[in-house]
Amino acid sequence: MKKYKLLVLLMELGMKSIYKIFLLLVGSLLISVAQADNYLLTMSKNDDVCQHLYQVFNMDVRHKGKLALGEHKEFNWLKWDQDFFMIKRKRHIEPNFADELISKVGKQEEYATYTKYPKKGAYFDIDNNGEDEFITFQRNGASTFENRAYDSIYVYKGNALTKLSGAERNKQYTLEMGYLGSLIDSYTLKEYPIKETTVYKNGHTNYYWPHISDPFIRPLLFNNTYFIALFGNVDTHISDPLRAYNQTIDEKNAIAVVTFTPSYDPEQIKLQPSLLSTGKPSNETQDICYFVKTQVIQ
Repeated sequence: MKKYKLLVLLMELGMKSIYKIFLLLVGSLLISVAQADNYLLTMSKNDDVCQHLYQVFNMDVRHKGKLALGEHKEFNWLKWDQDFFMIKRKRHIEPNFADELISKVGKQEEYATYTKYPKKGAYFDIDNNGEDEFITFQRNGASTFENRAYDSIYVYKGNALTKLSGAERNKQYTLEMGYLGSLIDSYTLKEYPIKETTVYKNGHTNYYWPHISDPFIRPLLFNNTYFIALFGNVDTHISDPLRAYNQTIDEKNAIAVVTFTPSYDPEQIKLQPSLLSTGKPSNETQDICYFVKTQVIQ
């Protein structure tokens, strides 16, 4: 009987040990899953900034469960604090600025002869040439194709604000206003291999690279150099317009970090930052880092 009790005791101790080991293993597994990198660095042309951002993005997710760009000096330095407005005339009549306000949606104001559109911008040296440009920013949404939401920035010469203020909206992308280029709803990832080549009957060839679409655009400053980070979707089409519109920055599946060199050549401005059909990417932007999502953030 004593031998039987001793055997049972040993078995219980053994089971407890096994259970403890099991808990340790499970705990270790959970820790490794929790600490797994959420963003994988897939291309780097500047290890200083790319490795630094790799740590920033993954530490945010590891400790906060999401990106917290506003808490990092690389991103929170920028304030879009230059407010101005542009107008769109109704029909082909001269705007009458003495008109009474008819309606107001947000900051957009409707008058009898024109509509007043609020804009915001900031001064910073986007091309790292030692002189500040004027950059405007807007979040696009409800009126876009399929109600898709994306950011856009437009780059102008440093003295453009006085020209843009109160000007007609259809003139904002002209040399007269000092327009130099933009980053909008889709960006070509030039450092990825060519995705598709089309040869036409006339011998003309078009080349297609993967794109990052519907981005959140966040300028960043690192080691006194300005970059642009695009948080978007690579080769992903979301068919549900509501989901496409409401997608958060954490739900995007890729990040591209680029430098931007606005063109002062009128012929080149129209190409920027698109690809030339010759297969040679435009040199108006340089792709510095690519990151892809490895997990879905709940």
